[in-house]
Amino acid sequence: MLAPQGARFGKDEHMRLNRRRSAVLVAVAAGALTISCAGPAETTEPAAATSAPTQATTSWTATPSPSPTPSSTPDTATRPIPPAPIGPPPQVGTVEVILTHLEMPWGLAVLPDRSILITERETANVLWYPGSGTEAVVVEGDGAAWLRTTTTPTNEGGLLGITYDPATVTAATADVFVFHTTATGNAVARLALTGLDTGAPQLSGATTILAGIPRGQHNYGGAIAFGPDGYLYVATGDAEEPDLAQIPSSLAGKILRITADGNPAPGNPWGDTPQWAIGLRDVKGLSWSDDGVMYAADLGPGTWDELNIVTPGANFGWPTVEGISEDPRFVDPVFVWDPAEAAPSGVAVTNTAIYVATTRGERLWQVPLGNEDMRQMLVDEYGRLQAVVAEGDDTLWVLTGNLDGGTPAVDDDSLLLVEMRPITP
Repeated sequence: MLAPQGARFGKDEHMRLNRRRSAVLVAVAAGALTISCAGPAETTEPAAATSAPTQATTSWTATPSPSPTPSSTPDTATRPIPPAPIGPPPQVGTVEVILTHLEMPWGLAVLPDRSILITERETANVLWYPGSGTEAVVVEGDGAAWLRTTTTPTNEGGLLGITYDPATVTAATADVFVFHTTATGNAVARLALTGLDTGAPQLSGATTILAGIPRGQHNYGGAIAFGPDGYLYVATGDAEEPDLAQIPSSLAGKILRITADGNPAPGNPWGDTPQWAIGLRDVKGLSWSDDGVMYAADLGPGTWDELNIVTPGANFGWPTVEGISEDPRFVDPVFVWDPAEAAPSGVAVTNTAIYVATTRGERLWQVPLGNEDMRQMLVDEYGRLQAVVAEGDDTLWVLTGNLDGGTPAVDDDSLLLVEMRPITP
């Protein structure tokens, strides 16, 4: 295991975060860091489903992208890294295991009534937890059956991110959106969730609103969330074709911004297209601070993992550069990690900190806003951490993901309730 030795901080984000340094786990020799590219993160290969999609309609489908041209090799130069020790451990109040024996959970959404939706990647089930007790139920209905039929859980694909439209939430209903893998590619679907007030929720009215997102063996992306502007943001991976991330017309390696009907949202930087930001590899976490700053965690191939501030039209440089390049053509990340201590898979932002769940790193990183250091918690205690959602400033919901590429315990996987204490210097 590499020891925390140094830091690298994106030059354009100093003022925004009011920080001078960030932490990255690196090996330092003779005052310099030698970076080498490694292979993709470990994945599982579940059996594929064979059912073809039914009853869906598509409001917007990507046009074929031109064949990519070979890109330059990522910037892997040797660079000195100034020392920046990891800060003191966060003050954790309690950690409670709420649910156990989940099957490859991936997506996590907390409704205003504190009930919770969880996706299982391989079964394509949506689970509903009422907010109390120790049991969740499998959501049924024709929409749930449609998801199980049309989702093809191959390699890193399956039923991934889940969110809801805040404008549609009542005591009984909500419009729910999912990112899932089909036989022909990745897609975003909208479903009606009913029965929340009865304790027997149902999904119905399944409609594919965005199709044509490329899929490969790995790098699916899959994060999905409504932003404070009321539009739906969708993170896609490069589908193991890195050059697609630099082709604006491709849906791969992007953050997309669409309406609830799947159309490009007004004000997008490339006109009447869904693309919002480009040059990304495998984003699995999206979140916003209360002042509207958008954060995304991008999983690298083995040299750097990134936490980025996302602005319209931003190009984060993949695959031409990786990590902090100081290349004026691209936006540098605010934080980078060695993937051995990260592989970010979920992001949550509160008024006091950014939280990043990691799979390979098997820990939760805390980035206190306005402080000098980065902190780590739950290190090697619960295995791979798949997702994190904040409820206020002091409550975190965390999913473990040990059945999906890790070393599961007998009661894996789990939903954790983490109560935090106020951040201290």
